[in-house]
Amino acid sequence: MPAPPEGLGLAINSVAGRSQNLLHIHLSCVLPSGRAALAAAPVGPDWADAPFVTLGGQSFNVRKVARLEPSPFLLLRDLQGAVEAMGEQSLGVIGSADGGYFVLTDSTEPGVVAETEALLDETCRG
Repeated sequence: MPAPPEGLGLAINSVAGRSQNLLHIHLSCVLPSGRAALAAAPVGPDWADAPFVTLGGQSFNVRKVARLEPSPFLLLRDLQGAVEAMGEQSLGVIGSADGGYFVLTDSTEPGVVAETEALLDETCRG
């Protein structure tokens, strides 16, 4: 049986979060706790100044879009400061049960490595 849209996610880690030193895309199931937190969060169409959504102990800035156009990378470009530090950003995309997509990001800072891969469940047990 195929996973529902909110059960699938894409993640691209920041440069610091890449074990292979290459930009690569993770596609997998989403942790149930992440799906529940996103469904309950007051997420709008624009990047928020604060508060961020906390998932698995990490804080993410999240916006909800109807379409992934022009691309998730270009949607991330709209976040203040992201263009100047794009390699420090992680990027995640998770489908929404009521249509559209959640686009998530966090940024590598001292002591914190940005990894949206942490939202994914490669076992797909949830």
